[in-house]
Amino acid sequence: MKRQTDITTNMRAILVDWLVEVQENFELNHETLYLAVKMVDLYLSEKTVSRENLQLLGATALFVASKFDVSTPTNTLALLRQLCLQLGNSSFLFVTNRIR
Repeated sequence: MKRQTDITTNMRAILVDWLVEVQENFELNHETLYLAVKMVDLYLSEKTVSRENLQLLGATALFVASKFDVSTPTNTLALLRQLCLQLGNSSFLFVTNRIR
């Protein structure tokens, strides 16, 4: 978090709370959530992220983590679309519309 100029530790905590809600909503394994949070933290330690893209980073990390968890038969496209609706982020929507 030392690298971040636009994001505070409180904002990260809010993001993690949101990721927990999504994890519970989609009944993902706890390991998926842990991996997503780890990816977010690693990315934040290396790259500067604007506050507008913080939730997009979290959603992307959760999506990638869900792909690693082979025991969860999650409909990943449904997960992506739900995340898009919650985010209201056109960048994420653009990416998901390209996935078939």
